[in-house]
Amino acid sequence: MRLLAPLRSGATYRGWVWLILGGALMMPFMIVGALGYNWRHPDAGFQGVIDPGVFAAVVPLVAAVSLLLPDREVERTAARRLLGAEFAPPADDATWNARWRTGCWFTLHAVVGGLLSGATLALVPFTVYLAANGARAVVGLDTSGVYGGWLTDWGLLTGPAFLVALAYLVAAVAAGMRALAPHLLGQGAADRLAASRAETARLAARNRIARELHDSVGHALSVVVVQSEAASRLIGTDPAFAATAMAAVGETARDALAELDAVIGALRED
Repeated sequence: MRLLAPLRSGATYRGWVWLILGGALMMPFMIVGALGYNWRHPDAGFQGVIDPGVFAAVVPLVAAVSLLLPDREVERTAARRLLGAEFAPPADDATWNARWRTGCWFTLHAVVGGLLSGATLALVPFTVYLAANGARAVVGLDTSGVYGGWLTDWGLLTGPAFLVALAYLVAAVAAGMRALAPHLLGQGAADRLAASRAETARLAARNRIARELHDSVGHALSVVVVQSEAASRLIGTDPAFAATAMAAVGETARDALAELDAVIGALRED
């Protein structure tokens, strides 16, 4: 069934790995934010690591750092291998156009990955908790002191349901990022225009070579035809002229062959 396709697709779980890597990218920034939070709130403990305000506050820092990335090919490789994205790299990675687009991708990777990595870390143990206490309810053990109410009473259903919902969310986010990758990691409008112009110039050069080759070889073949016909008519009455004509045929053919070899060699190098 198509409804179950995301759960059976390897692309979903590769995308999940990509999102967890994004969470790893976000973690150093969250630590910096948590240190600042704890400096203002000394008794907060680990609250700064999970505080939504801290998360939102470090996003501009992530965006600023993303413009200074020393190696942008790492993000492209991860997008190709884990998301299955297909795109051509920019012609010049040092331009600001390429930098800000790759920076946007890095920021999105860290932010979205941080959110879904956090959801994964929270939901996986919560699913185990629900399933375990749901099993206790099924076999008739006392669950009166267990937190969760009906969620734990029906834990054998609600636990896996949360995990399945997370898998569908991961599949949807991975598909969206896969579609966005060519726009942020691939060639920009300037790159595509330059590539189009280069392709137009290359085709124009090939057409020019084809015309010159046609004219040159056509002329040589005309000479060969005329000289060979003259030699065939006069070979019995004027052998000397026939020999001269055939020599001209051979010389013309050799010149045409040499020119043809040179042109074909140039086209192969191109």
